[in-house]
Amino acid sequence: MHFLNYWQLLKQNTQLTPITIDGLDNDIEYDDTNFIDNIKQYILDLSEYDKPPDLTNLDIYKIFLRTIIPKIRILFSLVKKYIKGRLSLVDVVNYLEPFMIYPFDLTYTQYKEINSFIYEKIADYNKLYKEYSIAFSSLKYIKSKTTNPGKEAKSLYIYNNELFQLLETNNDVGLNIKILEYYGFETPGSMECSGSEFLKKITLADYGNLYNTAVSITNIKLMYPRGLSTVFSDDKAELKSIMEKDKSQDKCSTYIIAKKYYSMDALTEDNEKQIYFDKEFDTTNYDTDAPMIKRGLLTSNELKNNGSIVYGYTTSSDTNETFNFANYTVISPNQTFELSEASSKIRFGIFLTSVGTTPSMVYDFAVQLDIGDASIKFNPTP
Repeated sequence: MHFLNYWQLLKQNTQLTPITIDGLDNDIEYDDTNFIDNIKQYILDLSEYDKPPDLTNLDIYKIFLRTIIPKIRILFSLVKKYIKGRLSLVDVVNYLEPFMIYPFDLTYTQYKEINSFIYEKIADYNKLYKEYSIAFSSLKYIKSKTTNPGKEAKSLYIYNNELFQLLETNNDVGLNIKILEYYGFETPGSMECSGSEFLKKITLADYGNLYNTAVSITNIKLMYPRGLSTVFSDDKAELKSIMEKDKSQDKCSTYIIAKKYYSMDALTEDNEKQIYFDKEFDTTNYDTDAPMIKRGLLTSNELKNNGSIVYGYTTSSDTNETFNFANYTVISPNQTFELSEASSKIRFGIFLTSVGTTPSMVYDFAVQLDIGDASIKFNPTP
């Protein structure tokens, strides 16, 4: 951008166009016909304006400036058609700097409008670039050739296209010349028609049958004889026989993984200890293989503190029942209890009642369950 000095623009003989502002409530509507078409002199005339009594001269001056100075949105709409070249927010703001507008003066809404304008300009550029690319792409297939050198020299455009060299093979050098001469091209090495014109001509002649047949002949070496299919079948049968033989002689051992360790220390800690399957490796179906519980014994370490502690069990799996202690069978600690019906599942509950501010407490308890030939002992942490 090139900035002007005011002393170069405003001189003694400068022609001014006076514009009278007779109120503070009217905004000037700027468009292409009245924006910077000449040098204007704005004159504030409030002789017939009913001025509010609380307005100071400074307030009037500020309102006057807001009236004659167009908003950033209006300035951008008037200037954007002149924005050319590089497209970025900084470049767009550079066009607004003669009006004392800088990036920190923009609001979020104005930023969005400028950003949308940049996207539109980029889309227009890409569209125009694509059109020019298509228009000029044909030029890369054309090379100029001058015939009859002298005063009456004539320029020809010689086209280069893969269609013209497609029939050139080492086996038959003259195939390309013969086929193209059949279609009326006397100088196959200097084609004076484009690829689309060539296709149109051979299509009108014989629908391109001769040309396509010649192309097939040049590719015949890529086809393998039918006898090879028998070889492939024999190899496939032999390979299948070898795989079945190796499978019958497979001596690989089968290992069952029971537990996964993530460190050597965790592995050595379980040495000479009884371990159990991890859940991800345990394939036991506990719904059918689970042992049946017949009786049990519960012991506890408790402190009632004048309250009460009641123990119970249930064999139900219904959550609506297991969370209601009224559905539990009450048992006494340190005494054997019998299940009315053997079950593979059992859940224990403790009902504590406290009196006063000192609560009843169960420090720990243990259960031993009789499952027939063996027993289960566990000591849950409360």
